[in-house]
Amino acid sequence: MPAEIHWFREIDSTNDYVRRMVDQKKLFPPTTIAARKQTAGRGRGDNRWWSPDGCLMFTSLLDSGGYARHVAQLPQAALVVGIALAELLSQYIDSIDVQLKWPNDVYVRGRKIAGILVEGIQAPADEIPAVRQSTVSGARGEFWWSIGVGLNLAIDWTEAPEDVRRRATCVARECGVTFRGEEFLPLVVEKIEHFLERWRGDATEIFAIFRNRCFLRDKWIEVQQGRVQYRGLCQSIDDHGRLLLASETGIHPLSSGSVAILTEES
Repeated sequence: MPAEIHWFREIDSTNDYVRRMVDQKKLFPPTTIAARKQTAGRGRGDNRWWSPDGCLMFTSLLDSGGYARHVAQLPQAALVVGIALAELLSQYIDSIDVQLKWPNDVYVRGRKIAGILVEGIQAPADEIPAVRQSTVSGARGEFWWSIGVGLNLAIDWTEAPEDVRRRATCVARECGVTFRGEEFLPLVVEKIEHFLERWRGDATEIFAIFRNRCFLRDKWIEVQQGRVQYRGLCQSIDDHGRLLLASETGIHPLSSGSVAILTEES
């Protein structure tokens, strides 16, 4: 996991910066890029991440070779990072109140406290160790992971958009302790490394932790996968990290998608 941490006063997006630097062969794993302010922070799809003072924003560039062999495992990696964040936050906030919203959010008492974006980046061909070239799975060849996290530490909510004030929270609000990003980030990086290692050893155990914290369990939800839409009752996740959605036509295991909670059965 990233040994080097580089801080920026302001940046467009830590994820975009990492990708640019990899393309230019100026950045290599393991490295973490963090920013005090982002001007174009982003989440999954076209979503934007509101990035005020007091939000810990970083992207870790990781060689996936030690944990996974195929880019298809990216959704699972995002779940593992969420578990790591939830377990760390539970040291300061009542554990029962810290939950995970599939596929990439951490919630506390029904409000979002962190978002995760894990993307695959093709490694430059001349950076692939010769000893591993023959063992890489799939036509894509070697890939690296860009693990982006936005974690609300201590936010001044008077400056937040109304919908954000209604839906979000921060560590300081929930436990009364104000952490600085510089002191909290090494704890986060260490916890992510720990749970990625555990995932490599026993994925079944890791996803059992997620099920215990599943925010969507027993909720009526709608999942959008491109042009396909599913509606049903969430049954949590399976041992592959797929969301289990029960509908009139059976149980649907979903590997990705955007989730909306329905107010009533439909």
